Amino acid sequence: MKSILRPLFLLLFLYTSSPVLQAAVWTPETVHEQKYFDLSRYSQVIDDAGNPHIFYGGSHLFHGYMDADNTWTEEVVDGSSQVGRYVSAAKDGNGNFHILYSDQLETIPYTNGHVPGIKYAYGNSNSWTIETTPIPPDEFVRTHSGGHKSADLDSSGNFHFAYIHEATLYHAVRDT
Repeated sequence: MKSILRPLFLLLFLYTSSPVLQAAVWTPETVHEQKYFDLSRYSQVIDDAGNPHIFYGGSHLFHGYMDADNTWTEEVVDGSSQVGRYVSAAKDGNGNFHILYSDQLETIPYTNGHVPGIKYAYGNSNSWTIETTPIPPDEFVRTHSGGHKSADLDSSGNFHFAYIHEATLYHAVRDT
């Protein structure tokens, strides 16, 4: 009996002391509070140093990121009213972010009324450039979720985006 218990205790000890086999610990942190924003539509990008950058909006387009001191910093990317929902973000090789998001006030005529326009911002914490896109926003606004990665950059830095308009799937690219 002792010969059977010894290996079992050894296995139990190895299992409980091994960091690979132990459960991961999640540490939630407050990034932004007490302002209006659409909680279900955001995008996260990890920079080369492993720091998270979260883009979100509703009242404006915000950028929350962890700085070198491990503190959260927030900035406004687009201060226009009612922008920043339905965000898709990517980072290029130079450390610049590329963000596609909706503008609730700049509407585009659509079959049954108007739908929000789509804006594109690129840059970093030092400087942002904002453009209005010609992309029809149809299903982008109606079905896009923050977890769905529909925008990305190719190796040349061109911004790509997939969207649906009137039941047809499209691909758009913004050449650099």
